[in-house]
Parts: sequence; structure tokens; C-alpha cells
Amino acid sequence: MKKIKTAVVLLFAVALLGSCKDTGVSLDPAQLKMKADSILQAQSATIRDSANAACQQRMQTEVAAKADSLAKVKLEAQKTEETKK
Repeated sequence: MKKIKTAVVLLFAVALLGSCKDTGVSLDPAQLKMKADSILQAQSATIRDSANAACQQRMQTEVAAKADSLAKVKLEAQKTEETKK
């Protein structure tokens, strides 16, 4: 059993090292920069959209709560004025 485990580990290691060979396909610096910029723009757009959506949701919630609070205060002030008359 120990020999089988060792053989499997050895086979996996050889396969891993074999897959890491340089295949000769590489990008020149301009292509590499273009690819990196493309990835950065896509990720930035995703993060920005997510942050904007969260901000909009938070603003809607907080504005509604603040408006309700102000309306309640104004209504209480009107009731207080009416009772004074």
C-alpha cells in the first residue's frame, strides 16, 4: 500500500513538472501590457458597479428613513401647535 501511495505521488509530481514546461508561446511587452490593462479595466468596472449599487441601495434606505423622521417631527410640531391654541 505504501508503494502505491509513493508511486501515485511520484507520478503526480512528474506530471506537474511536465506541465510547467515553457512551450515557447509568450507575449511581447506591448501585448502583455494590453492584456493586463484589459483585465484591470474589467475588474475595475465590476468593482465600481458593485460599489455604486451598494451605495445607491444604502442611500435609498437612509434617505427614506430620514424623510420619515423629518415628517414625523413636523407632524408632532403641528400637533403641539394645535394643542397650544
